[in-house]
Amino acid sequence: MNALPKALTEISMPQPQNGAMTMAEALKLALQHHQSGALQEAEGIYRQILAADPRQVDALRLMGVLAQQCGQFPIAETYLNQALAVDPHLAPVLLNLGQVLREMGRPDEAEQHYRRLLAITPEEVHALGQLGRLLLDRKAYDEAEPMFRRALELRPDQVDVLNNLGNLLKAQWRMEEAQVCYEKALSLDPERFELLVNIGMFFKEHDELEQAIDYLKRAEAVQPDTLMVCVEMGNALLEQCRFDDVIKLYRDYLSRHPDAEMVHSNLVITMDHTPYLDDAEIQAERRRWGKQFGDLGVTETHNNTPDPERKLRIGYISGYFYDHSAAYAFAAPILHHNPEAYEVIIYRSSTTVSDDFVTEKFRAAAKHWREVGHLSDDELEALIRKDQVDILIDLSGQAVHNRLRVCARRPAPVQISAWGYLHGTGLTEIDYLFSDIHMIPEAQTGHFAEQIYHLPCGAHLMGFCPSPDVGPLPALKNGYITMGAMVRPNKLTEPVIPLWGEVLRKIPESRFILKLPNRNMRYFTKKIMDQFAQCGVDMARVHLKGWSTQEEHLKVYNEIDFQLDTYPASASITGLESLRMGTPLVAWSSDCMNSRLLAAYMTHLDMDDWVAHSPEEYVQIAIRKAKNLQELADLSTSLRERFDASILGDHAAYALAVEHAYRDVWQRWCSKQITN
Repeated sequence: MNALPKALTEISMPQPQNGAMTMAEALKLALQHHQSGALQEAEGIYRQILAADPRQVDALRLMGVLAQQCGQFPIAETYLNQALAVDPHLAPVLLNLGQVLREMGRPDEAEQHYRRLLAITPEEVHALGQLGRLLLDRKAYDEAEPMFRRALELRPDQVDVLNNLGNLLKAQWRMEEAQVCYEKALSLDPERFELLVNIGMFFKEHDELEQAIDYLKRAEAVQPDTLMVCVEMGNALLEQCRFDDVIKLYRDYLSRHPDAEMVHSNLVITMDHTPYLDDAEIQAERRRWGKQFGDLGVTETHNNTPDPERKLRIGYISGYFYDHSAAYAFAAPILHHNPEAYEVIIYRSSTTVSDDFVTEKFRAAAKHWREVGHLSDDELEALIRKDQVDILIDLSGQAVHNRLRVCARRPAPVQISAWGYLHGTGLTEIDYLFSDIHMIPEAQTGHFAEQIYHLPCGAHLMGFCPSPDVGPLPALKNGYITMGAMVRPNKLTEPVIPLWGEVLRKIPESRFILKLPNRNMRYFTKKIMDQFAQCGVDMARVHLKGWSTQEEHLKVYNEIDFQLDTYPASASITGLESLRMGTPLVAWSSDCMNSRLLAAYMTHLDMDDWVAHSPEEYVQIAIRKAKNLQELADLSTSLRERFDASILGDHAAYALAVEHAYRDVWQRWCSKQITN
């Protein structure tokens, strides 16, 4: 018990003026000390009571509570279990023990104690709320909701329960019900930091961005300079394409907290989307990130056998081994690998994503599957070294769920970044960045921290849902051109809509479909329509679509004759999808790598005539393509076959090209070991 406040062992049992203090009086005095915050004094008396009667159940429980308050959970567990041994049905002990076990990361045991308590006292509101929280954490929504509802029937003023019920409803996209819970909780406790943040995130996820920012500012006022608020505020501003505001927010925070890795990563990703920044400036920020977080002074020590021809162990790290666009990009090298020459080990870095049919495909392809989201950097590094990985592939770059800090320790002799985020990491400890000559031309390679390794193409598409057939060119039936864009809102930068507006004015009878992946389109509809109106475009010509299933999403391509790409962040996976659906795109390529992705794809399909290098050329290409419907129809009809025969769509060919690269970089490493 030495981790608790020092016991007052020198104190004798307090004595009243008129004689000896009874056990009940001593316990009452100890409890008074405890409740007033005089924990040392309380502990001393509790200990003396237990010395006199080791089975005094109230003293045992209160010693457990005191240890719990001090964060000494194993000690608390010991005392509370001793109390239960005296009285197995003591409701407060079961409640306290459940709380302690949850804090210790043992939710299943905590749940057992809450259920035991509710069997004894079915209307114990705290147990209902705590059990509901456990069920919510494991996404057992149907079981959790009745717990919260019953707790609120018994005591409607429980802010924590209202907050948790709001979180549950939000997770089920029952937004109006969630909002009612949050607002009631806020009326009871207007300054609750966690609640303000949750409401801010609620509005952000509901695409009510101005309200999200308002609540996050209120949270910031309650608890200034908080990492979570900074990150969520930045995300909300980024959705509005307020890049300068985001960059200032992050730089200001980093000036006070230079070790805030997540904020620095978000700054890097924001710069990828910011108009008019070039590779030199963007990659310089990545290098600053690498120096701050990756310069660990690691000495290379690897026991891997330097045999250039042996079977290799390839490790892949990502949080996206499920039905997600990132998985479409990196699936082929994993699912089509040669098991005779390469052994696949998957390290899944997310703890929040559920398995799906895509997960099972990856799991079946891997020799070993490791869940590593809960592991520390030390533990993950040790695991990768124990697995004797020869080549470690980072699939996240600076994006969420990355484990770049582990890569900085160089747990594998050869390390590569590829596919999941194509823009580089800033780490010199990652040897290679897979790309192609069109995405990163030779003239740009010097800006990157990694050595650029040019594959036949830097990206590939392997979708998991059946693609609908390519339909006839819509213009042949409609009698007018329909252009479109299927993008995230943070790609609608300042140059984009005015550029689209000019195209629409120059092609007078044309229509435009803009599809965003958002469920609530109220904010975006007004903002986007206002921007088109400012460009002199009749609103009847613009149709906005929101979130849909993947199957419905793919069908929209059959409503579009050709797409107009965004700038500087061009279409990546959606660009590949569009091409395979027979829908070409007008691209604008510049000295920012993010703008060259789509241009690179179309170069592989001999479609350079769709790639512009200035806004003026972009408009000219759109006008020219709209004039020749037969040429457009012929291209649409043939594009899927061309795509599937190319390196962009031939899964086996792409996997083979990647494995040739693996063998090459491995042999380079082996040669260095021999010369050393």
